[in-house]
Amino acid sequence: MVTLQYYKTMMDDRPEKFSADDVAYREAEGKQKCSTCLHFYERKLDSFGVCEIFRPDKDEAVDPDMVCDFWNQDGDHFPLRPRVR
Repeated sequence: MVTLQYYKTMMDDRPEKFSADDVAYREAEGKQKCSTCLHFYERKLDSFGVCEIFRPDKDEAVDPDMVCDFWNQDGDHFPLRPRVR
């Protein structure tokens, strides 16, 4: 049986997510937006948007009509990520 202490330990050990500034979270200008991203999920209970990559400021919901540089449809290609040369 999982204990409350084990649960708290697991929650304390969660990896940090990027900030909105880190991923250039911004208004979407085309078809690429959070709602079509592989990393975006909505809670069924209340449609609260979350992302695997970043957490908005003050733990706000991820807006499905926004986008960031890590937008990804297939898990391999990041078309909005600036290329480093």
